[in-house]
Amino acid sequence: MPGPDDDGRRRYAVSATQIDTRRRTILEAAAEVIAGSGEAGCTLSAVSKASGCSVGMIQHHFGTRSELIVAAARQRIHESEQEWLAISRAETGPMERIRRLLVFAVHGERPFAEAWSFWLELYAAARRDAVLRQEINTALEVWRRFFLDVLEEAHAAGLVRATRPADRQAQLLLALVDGLALQAANETYGLTGDDMLALLFDAASDLLGHGFDS
Repeated sequence: MPGPDDDGRRRYAVSATQIDTRRRTILEAAAEVIAGSGEAGCTLSAVSKASGCSVGMIQHHFGTRSELIVAAARQRIHESEQEWLAISRAETGPMERIRRLLVFAVHGERPFAEAWSFWLELYAAARRDAVLRQEINTALEVWRRFFLDVLEEAHAAGLVRATRPADRQAQLLLALVDGLALQAANETYGLTGDDMLALLFDAASDLLGHGFDS
C-alpha cells in the first residue's frame, strides 16, 4: 500500500500536459501585453494579471522578464512555422506557394493588428537591446527560410525571372512585408491589410515576372 507521502505526491503532481498548458497561457499573455503595451510594458506583474498566474509561477517557468519576452517571440515563430508547414503541404507548385506565403504574411491565423503589433513592438525594442536583437534575429531566420526555400524551388524549376539570386529576391520581399506591415498597422497613407496584400502581389509580380492575384 502506498504511504501518505506517495498519496500526496500523486494528488498534487502536475502532468506534463498541464505544465505545457500553463506555459502557453503565460506566453500568450506576454505576447498580448507586448502587442498592447510594448516591450517596456511587459512586466512580470502585467503578465501575471493578464494570465492569472502568479509572478512566482511565471519566474518558475521562465526565469527573468527578458527570458519570458524571448520565449514569447520563439513561441510565435513556432506557431507561424507550424501553420505555414500545414499550408505548404498542399499539392501545389512553388508559384502557388509563393502566393499563399504572401497571403499568410498578411492574413495568418491571427488577426492582422494582433500579429503585427507584437512583432513591430519587438522590432523597436530590439534596436535598443543587443541581446534581444540577436535573439529576435535568430528566431526570424525561420521566417526568412519560408521565402528562401520556395524561391529556390521556383528558380530550380525555371519559373521565375532570375535577374537576381533567390536569396536577394527573398530579402526584397521580406523588406516589403515588414515595411508595408508598419504602414498598415499605423494606417499610414490610409493603408489597410488588404491594400498591403495587393501591393505585395504587384511587387512580387514585377520582381519574379509572374502574375499574382487574390
